[in-house]
Amino acid sequence: MAETFPRRPRAVSVPLQSPGRETAPTSRFRASEILMSKLLSVNASEINECFTKILTIVETVVQSLSLSNRLFAIHFLANISVKFTRKIDTTYDRNDRTLTTQAISFLVDRITLLTNSVLNRNQPNLETEQEIQSLFRTIKLLLYKCPNLGEFALNKLHLFVKCLLHKDNGTFGSKLVVCVSKVVNLCLKNTMKYGNFSSQIQNVARLMINDVCGCGYFDHYVHVIYHLLLLKEIEECNTDHAYVIENEILALEKVKKLMEVKDYWSAYKAGKYACVHGAWFMAAFIFGELLTIVHSDSCHQWLTSLTLFAYSEMKILYCSLPKERSTLLSWLVGNRSSSLPIIGVLGEISKTADHETENLDVVRKILQVSKEMLSANDVTPSGRHYFQIQFLALRANVIEIAVHVFNEISKGQNSHFQRGASLVQPLTQLSTRLMKLAHGYDLVATSFMNMDPASTTIVSAHALSCSVLAFITGFSLFFQFENVDLQSDLHAMLINDLAGRLWCIDRETSKELLLLLKTCIGQPKSCFGQLSKTQRLENTYEVTSIIKICRFAVERVVDIQNAAKRMHENDDEIQSQIVNDGLELQLDVLKKWLNVSFMTPTYFFSLRPCVSCQLFAMNRDSQNGAKISVPPGHQLHLDLCLQLNDVLPESRARITKLYCILKCKISYRQPSQSQDVKSQTKMKIHDWADDTVLELNDKLIKHVNKCEKDDDGQITESVVCFRPNEKGQGFSTCMLNVSMFPLGSYEIKWRAGCLDIDGCYWSLNSSSSGPVFTVQKPC
Repeated sequence: MAETFPRRPRAVSVPLQSPGRETAPTSRFRASEILMSKLLSVNASEINECFTKILTIVETVVQSLSLSNRLFAIHFLANISVKFTRKIDTTYDRNDRTLTTQAISFLVDRITLLTNSVLNRNQPNLETEQEIQSLFRTIKLLLYKCPNLGEFALNKLHLFVKCLLHKDNGTFGSKLVVCVSKVVNLCLKNTMKYGNFSSQIQNVARLMINDVCGCGYFDHYVHVIYHLLLLKEIEECNTDHAYVIENEILALEKVKKLMEVKDYWSAYKAGKYACVHGAWFMAAFIFGELLTIVHSDSCHQWLTSLTLFAYSEMKILYCSLPKERSTLLSWLVGNRSSSLPIIGVLGEISKTADHETENLDVVRKILQVSKEMLSANDVTPSGRHYFQIQFLALRANVIEIAVHVFNEISKGQNSHFQRGASLVQPLTQLSTRLMKLAHGYDLVATSFMNMDPASTTIVSAHALSCSVLAFITGFSLFFQFENVDLQSDLHAMLINDLAGRLWCIDRETSKELLLLLKTCIGQPKSCFGQLSKTQRLENTYEVTSIIKICRFAVERVVDIQNAAKRMHENDDEIQSQIVNDGLELQLDVLKKWLNVSFMTPTYFFSLRPCVSCQLFAMNRDSQNGAKISVPPGHQLHLDLCLQLNDVLPESRARITKLYCILKCKISYRQPSQSQDVKSQTKMKIHDWADDTVLELNDKLIKHVNKCEKDDDGQITESVVCFRPNEKGQGFSTCMLNVSMFPLGSYEIKWRAGCLDIDGCYWSLNSSSSGPVFTVQKPC
């Protein structure tokens, strides 16, 4: 390979810290652990009395002049309240004051006290602001651990916001209500996730939104995010499209004012917020306006890509509900949105909802251009746009397959039985592609170690949607043509894949799928195995919407299965009706899927280089940078170095083992032995629904889970384990059996991964192509 093989670092001695020189935070932490263990040993009957005493002590400690002491007391109070509450197994209802509700009340009261102290002094206090932000973070942590307290926290926060309304608090007040909005957002998500989203919660949230947006003391950015707070919750629970659209119009008006006062950074943040919450009309407007004022090529490229991406999702939204969303489109046109000229050349929005194929094909083209804007000069996995490129590529691929499915359905509708038979093979192929795209999303979810959990859930929701589409595309004609090119292995995989994703969030639908597996495939039980972390989904907006589609699809497939059982072999009319029912089901599922407004992962706006790795290889017959060679009939012995790139120290410290799979086939032969070595190491961006990428990643995961590898005369494969050092390097050796390979040069394809201290597996992006070796006769 062209790169110089890294030298193995010399062993260095690291002096151990003297036990007597512990830092204060470490000492305090250990003391708290000891105290916590003693407190948790008290009887359940004594817990309330004990907690009251702790609360009194904390009230005293928070008067300390030391910020670290105050924060330590607050965190200790939060932790002990959760542990005590779980011990006595008390849940919150409107007549019960649990320990955690007391802790939340204490935290909000403390925030109110500190806020008043800042406002009364009428001057900023950095330390007090830090303490207030820490208190809000502590409330969020409490709500993560006790998600059933969302309604209680909403009411407390609404009272706090009311206290701010009548005070001219300027920037400080705006900062506070932004902090409040993040907690409110979590409360709403929790209540929706656990099925507690009631009209009372909705009313409190609406009142808070009206109070904040009606107050002139808060800036326009605050108004924007509050107008959009209830966007998905209202749409999901009540389908109150009028309220959602009204608030998005009001948010657009506020964004317009941000642009007028040239607060471009706040406008960009509002655009990001709009993408994350699925407000695509607003996102397209913001990025289109910002595009006209940037000067650097990189910013122009980024904003053009964002504008196109937002427009593609906006187009899908409009076509799914054109009547309801025509107001939003009219607003953009009436305000001469700068996004319209940019996106107009790529296709106008059809005014009817009867042109799914045409509209979706335009969407696919727009997504492709958006991706190409980023990938033109940034194709390496360590590049700052690598996640965005992969995300856009997968979305474009899904839309492309949807276009093909619509085309196939249009060919087969209202046709005779034999015409339907001709659709089995193309629909089976499309189903296979959709399942690969689901696995491609899985790969994205495990390839970015610093991705936040909410972003991982959104990526996994996309994977679930692909799995649903793959299932219905594979089964819409399955029962009518069981003997026509039947691929039972594929259909078993479709069921297992979908059942595995649903198992933790919709057990009943999973059981229906497993019954279907038994009755129509003949497998007595599921083989979806251990669930990955990307398949343990939560009831967010997208996931809930897709689960409804899943239930609908599975119920209808079972209905078709029952109808097919009653069908007589020579009853052409009934046979044709069942074919049309299957195609109609496919169409219904696709249209319901298009109505889901997918949000964008927050991680999409993370522009720092992502973690990647390089593989360096040499053998005993080569030197650094020289070609690797092996005589005919011999095995290839390689010395390997796996180097992590762009990994943060805290992430590197969590990695316990590195793994790499190397694979070579005779078909990987290079066209010429004189190929330039530099061209061999040039990195090309991978399609993450590509067979080779998915296969290598799947085999590596199986190896980590103690499964076997393949090896024969045509294919050679090896999995290597490394122990990373403090520089993120791992060294090892491997043997590839290439004794049956004829003379010539061959590329070794590879994929790497790692295990962290929690036992979680992560895939590692490859920032170099595979090493090339030559089978040649000795000189």
